[in-house]
Amino acid sequence: MDICKALSTLFFTILSLTSFQAASQVGGKCDYVDVTEFAQVTNVHSTVSLLSASGKTIDVELNDFSTLPERKTYFELTIRRHTSGGCSPFSVIAIKPLVKPNVQLNINAGQAYQGAFILAEAKSCSIEDRAGCSGIRVVSEFDYRNSPLLSSIDVRSIRSCSAAILQTLWAEVVSESVSKVIACVDTQTQQEILVEFTREVISADNDKLRLLTLH
Repeated sequence: MDICKALSTLFFTILSLTSFQAASQVGGKCDYVDVTEFAQVTNVHSTVSLLSASGKTIDVELNDFSTLPERKTYFELTIRRHTSGGCSPFSVIAIKPLVKPNVQLNINAGQAYQGAFILAEAKSCSIEDRAGCSGIRVVSEFDYRNSPLLSSIDVRSIRSCSAAILQTLWAEVVSESVSKVIACVDTQTQQEILVEFTREVISADNDKLRLLTLH
């Protein structure tokens, strides 16, 4: 009887040690790298869903934001990607709003309608410099005659930009004393083009845009 009891105790001891060793291997030390990635809010429910510049959907708890985020707003995420060990693949360790002084990143419906009209005029005049082209709403420094991107864009595709193109061209979007609005359009080959407009506020619900540049 004592022998059976001893064997049983030994068996469970070995089993528990094996289980502990396996659990240690699953956990253990995790190596990681921290990366910064832009992301745009796609949904706000019990959690906040963001589409990252790399095309992945990332869900973040509401209480990780200082204020309730709105759809289509942009954030800069610091993501800890684990490269070894049994930790979760990644975790978001810092979140901050994506902003630049005097730069509006989300074009609204009225501005998009106006911007599409300006781009259509500039595109037409870049192809055929006709009477009336001198009156199109572009800034004086923008030479629409020598802008190869204009002829290839679909002006009807104007919208807010993806996080991917903002991250790629962020350094080229320069803060200036003049207010600016950022939008994006597609080319005929589905390449995303970033467009900058200057913005003059006429009244609370009325802006006057001028085409500044295309990237």
